[in-house]
This record gives sequence, structure tokens and C-alpha cells, in this order.
Amino acid sequence: MKPKTFKIAGSISFFVGILFLGVVLYTILQAVINDTIYSLMNAPGALLDWGFLVVVPLLFVLFGAYYFWVGHKKIKVNKLISISAMVQLVSSIIGAISIVMTFSCMLGHGEFCGLIINLLGIPVVILVLVVIVLLISGMFFRKRRSK
Repeated sequence: MKPKTFKIAGSISFFVGILFLGVVLYTILQAVINDTIYSLMNAPGALLDWGFLVVVPLLFVLFGAYYFWVGHKKIKVNKLISISAMVQLVSSIIGAISIVMTFSCMLGHGEFCGLIINLLGIPVVILVLVVIVLLISGMFFRKRRSK
């Protein structure tokens, strides 16, 4: 891929990660305001949900920063890392759609807000796992160049 494409993919992924974190922060503030954080933390699996809501956006931010750095420095990468950037871009687009739908649902106080983020979150998490595998494989099989 061209460096400009890496910069675009990195920027989009970084921005979507920041948006995810913003939605999580909004949810936390809303929970504190409504005094429901206590019941949320005592629900079975709540810590797993919170870990999911924090780790995935942070991965988006980290991957976005990495891809932007690769594009900015015009570093040559192998096909596995290029494919991981494309998969991350698709994941970012699905994540952005999830954010928009969930946030609009939360503002409208819809009943199926959690269902929307779960249904769209499943493919995002699967794609992020694919990105992690591709990045690790791409870095492992990267040829070292001597200067």
C-alpha cells in the first residue's frame, strides 16, 4: 500500500477509537448521573463488558497511531501488514457505523441500544483479532534490511 493510504487508514482508525472512548465516557457519565453504576458493576459479566468497552477502543487508537506512523515515515512493509491495515479500515468503518447508531439510539432513549452495539461489535472484535494476528505475523516475517 502507498504511504498516503496508511495515513488515511491510521487517521480513521485513531479517530474511531477516540469516538468509541467518547461514547464510553458519555455512558459512564450518564450512569453516574442516573445513579446506576452500582447496579451495573454488580451485574454478572459487567467487568467483562467494561473491559470490552475500553480495550477495543484503545486498540483502535494504537493501531491507528501505528498505521499513521508507517504512512508518515514511508516505511516499507510486507503484504501481511498492508492487509492488516485494510482489515482495520473495514473494522473502523463498521465501528463508526456502530457509534453513530448507538449514540443516536442513546440520545433518543431507545430500547435496543445495547443490542445494536453488540450486533455490530461482534464483527468489529473479530476483525480486530484478525488485525492482531496479521500484524504479529507481518512483524515476525518482516525481512531485516541492513543500511
